[in-house]
Amino acid sequence: MKRYLLLTFLFLTGLVGAQQISFQQNYAKGENAYITTFKELQSLDIVLTYTLIKLDISHTLPHSLELHLMKVDKNGTEIWDHIIRTDTTRFAADRFCTQSIEEGADGSLALDITYPYGEKYLLIFDAAGNQKRETYLHNSFGDYNIYSQLMKQRGKNIALADGSVLSVGASFTTTNPKATITTVAPGGGLSFDYGYFRGYFNDAYYLNYEHLYTIGVEQTDTNETLVLSDLRSDGGVNYHIKKAHHRNEKILATTLYFNNRNIRVAESISQKDTAFHVTIYDYTLSGMLLSSTTYKVNCGVMSLSLNTLENTWLLGNKCKSDESQTIEKMDLYAHFAFSFSDSFDSVRMLKKLHDGNYLFCFSKGSGIHLWKLNAKGTLQTGPAAEGFFAPNPAIDKVTFIGSKETFNHAVNVKLFDMTGNTLRLCNFESWEPITLSLSGLREGIYVYTILTSDGVELRGKIVVYQKG
Repeated sequence: MKRYLLLTFLFLTGLVGAQQISFQQNYAKGENAYITTFKELQSLDIVLTYTLIKLDISHTLPHSLELHLMKVDKNGTEIWDHIIRTDTTRFAADRFCTQSIEEGADGSLALDITYPYGEKYLLIFDAAGNQKRETYLHNSFGDYNIYSQLMKQRGKNIALADGSVLSVGASFTTTNPKATITTVAPGGGLSFDYGYFRGYFNDAYYLNYEHLYTIGVEQTDTNETLVLSDLRSDGGVNYHIKKAHHRNEKILATTLYFNNRNIRVAESISQKDTAFHVTIYDYTLSGMLLSSTTYKVNCGVMSLSLNTLENTWLLGNKCKSDESQTIEKMDLYAHFAFSFSDSFDSVRMLKKLHDGNYLFCFSKGSGIHLWKLNAKGTLQTGPAAEGFFAPNPAIDKVTFIGSKETFNHAVNVKLFDMTGNTLRLCNFESWEPITLSLSGLREGIYVYTILTSDGVELRGKIVVYQKG
């Protein structure tokens, strides 16, 4: 068993070692191309979707719409690009919209798409991007442009172990969007389709048949309400926890993070479009509020990212006179870890990768762009540091086995339990071996981070077991 684990770690180390710390990739897909979502795969490659409209400059024919599924390697180099949907429209603002991509255990890809007029489908592709099947989802016809609204009301797909897919989001109409959960069976049929409050789900975490945790927004004619829900797979409700806002407060984005013991929820609020803040809530699994922290920000936060150790968000444009967009990383003590700005257009998503670095996508000029920043929010060339702790599982101590790139810099090592409590904090110089004592730790799973002085971050888990 130990030999198998070591071989697995060596294989993953080889993959990570070939990855660049940072990159800037620009793809000439046309000035009317927009990335709508992306996903880092188990292979460390990245798949993304972008929507493209080809305008008829003669004003006599309809415009052409295309939705593309594109795959790039871990350094952003394009592997393939497939057109997966086409349509025509009279409106230059129309786009296809995709909300999330989910990877199945077999490498298949589950992708939801919505037409500009409201029809929604779940498509399943194999690992090479070939379509296997499609399922029409719960949607009423919407007679308005849906693209910008879907960016706010971003849902999620969840691939389950039995091959089915949960699609969490909303059914869209002009008067009564309803937060909805649909299960698509392995063969493509609908197993169930449940609607809840007027509004939409933004994010979800599937624990088991009895517990699907969701975060969403309930809408009335006068205000918006943040809703944390614990739902069952038969459509039943364990609880809805609601936080209503004042009439002048508008929810811009929400997200949810599950860490086995607690649920972390974040929301971005605009007050009369003049004051903005982000609030982070921590709940027990039973729905009891443990704490909340509010951060004032310069303008609207359009994308949020949470984990046990930090909060990251993407500010909208027009924050400054140059209409730049800003990425900010906050630690758990409300301190800025970094702030990075540039004159981007239509930045849609920000995600943290397996190696602790950040990937975000945006449209600018005549194409679509993927940029990867290091853990300090800066661009840095060269190969990423590599390595892992061994032995793993371990009893009393672990030693870091890494490349010379890691040891060429001083490093900061932190060890956390699964609730985010810091258990070890050690600093090592470039010439020191990195060895962590595990004495006093209970049997279980722990998270480590290694941050080098040049901003490269490694992250992983250590399994501790007792003697005997």
